[in-house]
Amino acid sequence: MVFILASSVGVILVSHETRALYSRIQVEEHASDNLDSEYERLLLEQSAWAGYNRVDQLAREELQMQTPRQANLVLMRRSPRLLQTASVDGDQE
Repeated sequence: MVFILASSVGVILVSHETRALYSRIQVEEHASDNLDSEYERLLLEQSAWAGYNRVDQLAREELQMQTPRQANLVLMRRSPRLLQTASVDGDQE
């Protein structure tokens, strides 16, 4: 009779612990879903802030930058020596 009583108490304790752990899993899954949603929102926000049009607008309005005129452009050529150095360093084009 004592073994049956001890076994019953053990089953009750294990059942209670299982329910508590399952409840904890549900809470953590909900928190994980919230973090996933926030991460997606932040990715969208980052793409909006870093978009080409926004950067171009900020450069023009806040930094007073403008596209250079053709007369102001200077094209520079790389020397063969620089190309050799780049290939030795592993920065191949």
